[in-house]
Amino acid sequence: MNQSRPPRPPPPSSPRGTSDTRTADCGRAEACAASLAGIQSPREREVLMLMAEGHDNTTIAKTLFITERAVSKHIGGIFVKLGLPQSDSGHRRVLAVLAYLNNV
Repeated sequence: MNQSRPPRPPPPSSPRGTSDTRTADCGRAEACAASLAGIQSPREREVLMLMAEGHDNTTIAKTLFITERAVSKHIGGIFVKLGLPQSDSGHRRVLAVLAYLNNV
């Protein structure tokens, strides 16, 4: 009765040198961290850094001297570049921050 399970196949990975981050499997923070290369906008990186510090959109807007709407748009761009689809679970912000923290 001691049957062993066959080994799991490795998760699919994109070929080296590809830069399409929209299809990243960000169910895992490691996959999101690999996708951070797609975030090349300095402003998006600033917004992500402030998100990682735990700031809300209002505080981020005041810190960067931009509107809250601009912050929301930058965060939306970050989610797209990290391959984080909109869902009811609402944990995309946490996954984006984990990706950032795993990459610093």
